[in-house]
Amino acid sequence: MNFRKVDRKLCLIRDSRFVQVLDPEQKTQADAVLFCGYIDHTRGLTYEALGLVRWDGDDYELISDTQGIGLKVRADSVDEAQVQPIEDAKLEARFRSSIDTLSVYYRDENLAGVRELTELDPFRYPQHPDDIYALFLTTENRLEKMWVRSEKAARAADGTLLIVGKLLNEPDNILGLHMGAAVTLTVVETTRGKQCVGVPGVVVDYR
Repeated sequence: MNFRKVDRKLCLIRDSRFVQVLDPEQKTQADAVLFCGYIDHTRGLTYEALGLVRWDGDDYELISDTQGIGLKVRADSVDEAQVQPIEDAKLEARFRSSIDTLSVYYRDENLAGVRELTELDPFRYPQHPDDIYALFLTTENRLEKMWVRSEKAARAADGTLLIVGKLLNEPDNILGLHMGAAVTLTVVETTRGKQCVGVPGVVVDYR
């Protein structure tokens, strides 16, 4: 599922584990939970519970809110097939304060710009959309695949798209480059299609 369908939007998730947390005695007979999705830059796509729901096909009914029980669920632990994004003006109005709080607290204009770049989607980690894999040239002129946590999009003088971020893993065969280093990426056309690659010797200040 494209992360944009649930980022700062409402969705239903059918999972008995989450219902059990919010209603351990099963008094509501709910079978799903209403969540609002958002992206935690460090922990990835996350869902915050808003209420308990009875869900049958295209019909659903909010039974209660979370009764003060906080529940955040990381997308890594969710079966994507059980997630249903919804557009519901009444529920959005009811939970506007919670949605706005998530939007403000987890909103970063630099990251928002990177998340809007659909050309990066093939290289994103699905549950951590800010994390992008790229190919770097090694000392032996080979390619090494590594993960980069994107921080900001920029443009070179010639208009080339540059993505600035931090390296998430330790390279095996690239001297002088280490985990946590600031690196710059771009997308290039190759004989094997588009690839995201590291740009050697180019570092853009993203702070």
